[in-house]
Amino acid sequence: MLWIVLIAALGGAVPTFSKMALEVFPPFTFVLLRFIVALIVLVPVMLVKKKTLVNKNFKKIAQISLFGTGNVVFFALGVRYTTATVSQILYAAVPILATVLTAVILKENISKNKVIGVLLGFIGVGTIIISSGLAKDTRGMGTPIGNILVLLAVMSYAIYTVLSKKLQKDYSPIEITMAMIITTIAMQMILVLTEVHTYETTITNVSIDSLFGIFYVGAIGTSAYFLLYQRVIKNASPVYASMIFYLQPIFTFIWSTFLLGEKLTSSIVVGGIIALVGASLVMKQEKKPKEKDMEA
Repeated sequence: MLWIVLIAALGGAVPTFSKMALEVFPPFTFVLLRFIVALIVLVPVMLVKKKTLVNKNFKKIAQISLFGTGNVVFFALGVRYTTATVSQILYAAVPILATVLTAVILKENISKNKVIGVLLGFIGVGTIIISSGLAKDTRGMGTPIGNILVLLAVMSYAIYTVLSKKLQKDYSPIEITMAMIITTIAMQMILVLTEVHTYETTITNVSIDSLFGIFYVGAIGTSAYFLLYQRVIKNASPVYASMIFYLQPIFTFIWSTFLLGEKLTSSIVVGGIIALVGASLVMKQEKKPKEKDMEA
């Protein structure tokens, strides 16, 4: 639980610092710079731990890493058109989707309460997206396109979370994290070609805030965050690890209130509460079998 709170606090700042950087850098360039910073941070760790991806089935791990790449790309595209707070409330759907995918992919049973939790979660997330479409002022709710892009990021991350559990048999957390970083950099080096024409304007607008934003989401929000997240998946389960996303909206609201001046709306509060109630039902059912196993 202490690790989960720490990861949530670190991850909660990512949307805020991402928005600061994305005010200057186009999305694909932002993601590329973010993961280059993460690569620089993790390479020494790989060397110290004497880990390597050479002579391993990199194709298998790269295919799963693409879902992690999809998460950061869709997020970078979507967070520009929504608020930091709403983006993280939408991520509360990760535990719900992870529960469904765990049943389908890992063949685990879904109880009645889990089904109810899944439905409540979708109702909560749907409330936020629909409200953003009806709202005249998008500063509080974000735009529908922004929220839909973030929801695609959420779906990608849920798939990545569940499939990562299957990789844990053959790879360490740092190897899985490094593979995702390398895959993302390779993808972004192609995508950034569509943004080269904007670089003249970008260079003239670079600020200390935007550079710090890239440093934070790269060094802390990517390398440290994903490495710790993979360790939780390895030592617990995909659903339990995704409990981080229940807490992240709280920390995101704190970060975004002080740094971006964002405010909560009634629709965000209602939708967020419904989503969190659904997620808590899922987690309650996830925890019971583990408690019984410990007693046995």
